[in-house]
Amino acid sequence: MVSCGGLHGREGITLLDFISFDRKRLGRDLLLGVALILPSLVFIYGGIIASSLLVYGNPDALQIYGPLPLLPALYGVLIFPLVWGITEQTTYNGYLLPRFQVLSGSTGFAVAVVAFSWSFQHAVMPLTFDPHFMLYRLLAPIAHSTFITLVYLRVRRILPLATAHWLMDGGVSIHRHSVAAVEVEGFKRAEMPTMDRSLRSTKSKAWAWAR
Repeated sequence: MVSCGGLHGREGITLLDFISFDRKRLGRDLLLGVALILPSLVFIYGGIIASSLLVYGNPDALQIYGPLPLLPALYGVLIFPLVWGITEQTTYNGYLLPRFQVLSGSTGFAVAVVAFSWSFQHAVMPLTFDPHFMLYRLLAPIAHSTFITLVYLRVRRILPLATAHWLMDGGVSIHRHSVAAVEVEGFKRAEMPTMDRSLRSTKSKAWAWAR
């Protein structure tokens, strides 16, 4: 985001102009961001299911996320989604999209390049070197990346898109942390009977040997 702001500075565009911040439109921008959440989720989960079916043959792909300690979890819910939402929207929609439009002379080409580049970012975050998982991560965001890019072409405002991005990423962080914590707790509970039996068996053998 800072890099984009610096590049825009050379063009005489301020960072606030870059993210389309306008106090008079702040309320409407935030409401539009909230309104974009539902259709965005349709494209996001539709892409996840379709990608999982194509790559793995089932709609429930493996997730590799785990629970975090309190402070990293709070950062992942409150700060990171806000910063990352603004950064991604300004980089792909605010900076790259209009320039690819001008350079190529084709809006369709610009949308395709930006949507693919945005999706490719997800293929290497996290970087696993697992070809199936990376392909799944590449294909899953394409539908939503295309949708949100088309929305930007319609509204030409970063703030509503960054708001939706922030709220959705924050919600996903809460969901992933909660699910991972429940799964870990369930694993611990499932392991306890086995550990208890093993411990009782060890104690019995030790008692028998002592006698």
